[in-house]
Amino acid sequence: GSEEAILHRAMDLERGAGRFYTALRDRFQPQPWAESLAALAGAEESHARLIYSHWAAQVSEPPPFAQLYDALAGDIVEGGYSCEALLTMLAQQIEPTCPMVLEMALTVEYAAYDLSRHLAHRFAESPLAAVFNSIAEAEKQHMHLGAQALALCMED
Repeated sequence: GSEEAILHRAMDLERGAGRFYTALRDRFQPQPWAESLAALAGAEESHARLIYSHWAAQVSEPPPFAQLYDALAGDIVEGGYSCEALLTMLAQQIEPTCPMVLEMALTVEYAAYDLSRHLAHRFAESPLAAVFNSIAEAEKQHMHLGAQALALCMED
């Protein structure tokens, strides 16, 4: 699609990942490793804000970020996974384990990294390359955060 449509969809994917991590955090709140999920949810909104700044420059009379972000469906996370399907998969487990939850988060983060790198290459001749490269680097940090949280599973 157009650059504008791609940026809008990218914000929607960030919203989906944020919804996913928020739902996981809410479900596993008392666990010490659940705080890493809260950090990931906040990071997804930060990515959406960065993308929004470029999207808004291309749109006449863009709505404020919060209004747009809240209106996004966020039903798909990076990698094309359905947010609801991932949550349902966990709900069907008798007792989801810490490694199971965090490995799912790592899968989402790896897909986000891969997608961001792909978009950076697609927009190689555009200022958007730097945006998507920046997000890809952040996704690597998120994978590191998820991997560190796996160590907390032993305390569970």
